[in-house]
Amino acid sequence: GSVDLTFNPGANGTVYTLASQADGKILVGGYFTTLGGESRSRLGRLNADGSVDLTFNPGADGSVYTLAVQADGKILVGGGFSTLGGESRNYLGRLNADGTVDLTFNPGATYFVGTYYVYTLAVQADGKILVGGNFDTLGGQSRKYLGRLYNTGAATQSLGYDGAALTWLRGGTGPEFGSTSFAYSTDDILWTDLGMGERIPGGWRLAGVSLPASCAIRAQGRVSNGSSTWLVETAARIEDVWREGPDLVVSSLEAPLQALAGTTQPLVWTIANRGSHPVAGDWVDRVYLSLDQGVSHQLLVGEFPASGPLGVNESRERHHTVLLPADLLPGLEYWWIVITDDDDDVAEEHEGNNVRIGETPLRVLQAAAPNLQVTAVAVPAAAASGQPMIVTWTVTNTGTSSTGAEVWHDAVHLSTDEELDEGDHLLGQVVRPDALGTDQAYDSTLAATLPQGISGSWYLLVTTDVDNTIHEDLFEHDNTVVARLTVLMPPTIATHPQGVSAIEGDEVTFTVVATGTEPMEYSWSLNGSPIPNSNNPVLRFGAITAEDAGVYQVVISNTVGTVTSNSATLEVVRLTLRILTVDGVPVIEWSGTARLEWTDRLMGEWHELQDASSPFTIVPEGSGRFYRLVR
Repeated sequence: GSVDLTFNPGANGTVYTLASQADGKILVGGYFTTLGGESRSRLGRLNADGSVDLTFNPGADGSVYTLAVQADGKILVGGGFSTLGGESRNYLGRLNADGTVDLTFNPGATYFVGTYYVYTLAVQADGKILVGGNFDTLGGQSRKYLGRLYNTGAATQSLGYDGAALTWLRGGTGPEFGSTSFAYSTDDILWTDLGMGERIPGGWRLAGVSLPASCAIRAQGRVSNGSSTWLVETAARIEDVWREGPDLVVSSLEAPLQALAGTTQPLVWTIANRGSHPVAGDWVDRVYLSLDQGVSHQLLVGEFPASGPLGVNESRERHHTVLLPADLLPGLEYWWIVITDDDDDVAEEHEGNNVRIGETPLRVLQAAAPNLQVTAVAVPAAAASGQPMIVTWTVTNTGTSSTGAEVWHDAVHLSTDEELDEGDHLLGQVVRPDALGTDQAYDSTLAATLPQGISGSWYLLVTTDVDNTIHEDLFEHDNTVVARLTVLMPPTIATHPQGVSAIEGDEVTFTVVATGTEPMEYSWSLNGSPIPNSNNPVLRFGAITAEDAGVYQVVISNTVGTVTSNSATLEVVRLTLRILTVDGVPVIEWSGTARLEWTDRLMGEWHELQDASSPFTIVPEGSGRFYRLVR
């Protein structure tokens, strides 16, 4: 139970599912964007030592919840995504062993309302696919949360015995196993365990086995989808899989280790008869290439007739040439497979040992072509909307030839995701006017101004040869590098404080409304002098005095900018009222802008004196009244 200190790839988000492949590599699915320090969108693959498999990067636009591996190396993927490997796939899809999308498999799952996901997958022994999740339609048919799909091909297997070893060959659409075991029975009731199988190309083998002449043999494989584990088994009578006769095997194979696609290559293999009788008649040997060492995932490159006789323990060396297909992908590894008596024309003691897989794969070489890649990018940790920033990057020609004297453009785009598309905002371009030789590099710099009014987390997409001016053969799709950018918004005032006229003693409030990246600081001033403790969008007075009158402004700032509001004037009015006698006539005098009202009694109704101004002469009928000023 101790931790394996040699294994620590890490991811920046939740890992929901794992699956182990026949070659020991580990598939990882979840909700993450980096795996082992490499950019991987929800799906990636690790080598057995925990390092990231750089040849596998299909990506999904939503969480990956479940994975299942077929015997032919293809990978079933389920989750909450709508695209897989750049292809439209509704929550269920399948990848080829190299990570490309299997275009023959697209059933889809949907739900009439809300969110819908595929949570779990299981491959049956016959290749049919069990699907569970939150959906009401599967493959266009009504299915509530659970359904089963026919596969696009057959599951193949054969159980054989050659007098010394049991071999269980498997291929096609059946489930991949994590381990196998073998047993035999002489009465079909009690079974004697023989041991665990060892993985071989195309299946499993248990050597050093001696069995009775008449018995049943059984092979069991353990399957796991991350949440459940079950057994798949097959059985046969030994009399049906082993008989006396000839036994053709490919005892050796010599094949090229690297070559260009579309070229002719020599092969040498040896056919031996390990049976108890000579071979008579005719048969056919075929040569295949395979990405996954599986005899069910093949590309035929040659077939070669042969004829007997071939005596017991005799061998025959075969020298032939094959033409490699022109569409082999450079950089990938293809395994050589030679199958003798591929059509089973010879009745053999053991029919399951006719396959020979080369010990080392063929690596397809890249034809001479340039390959422009952005090998380094430097962006600021944060930048302000509407303000300039500097982006620098390095472009290296990692290909096998010069670009030639072409002129091309590098571009920087601002995007909400990691994919370059028509909706992304072009920040600018830089011209590269000179040829770039193999392993040569250049540095570029762009002073770009970000759009106004944006903030938050964004992506900068730096692309070399954005118009694909340079012909890069098969490497036209590795020209973009993604960098994260935090965009901050300087303060902007949406509503300025407004001037006000108020009576001394009134409550007064100034308010400013601003947008921008928080935190924002506020500093109010009166007649140009800062007001202490005013870090607030609201400036409030409980009871104003004449000393509060003047011009108010507020300065708003954050880490990327400062803005000053318009001026707002506070007028403080002091009201006075007195009654005096002038030349024997009662007169009312007052100060301040207000209306004069009167009443016959203090608790009575007040009436406004229209157009009254100070001084106001009290007419005789106004004697004995009460007067007041009202604003």
